[in-house]
Amino acid sequence: MNNSLKIALAFFLLLAIAIVLQSYLIYIDTDEVIQLLSVPALLTFLSIVIWIVSEKKSAYKKAFKVLSILFIIAFVLWFIFVQYAIALGSGWNH
Repeated sequence: MNNSLKIALAFFLLLAIAIVLQSYLIYIDTDEVIQLLSVPALLTFLSIVIWIVSEKKSAYKKAFKVLSILFIIAFVLWFIFVQYAIALGSGWNH
């Protein structure tokens, strides 16, 4: 298998793990905030772990470095949006 196929497979497995986690969180009936923040946090954490564990100067290292940075930015923006929505909801109920 070439490197791009391996990277695509690893990314697909990350998404599959996130989907299973989301399904499990819905099944055990957790809080909505936990459901909204757990999957992006898990994807960010796993991509950073893959980036750290990968061999130096490999395609994984380069791809997951970029992916980790994108996930960190997306997670921070998502976290700000969720907190803003919670604040709006609290203000509406006040």
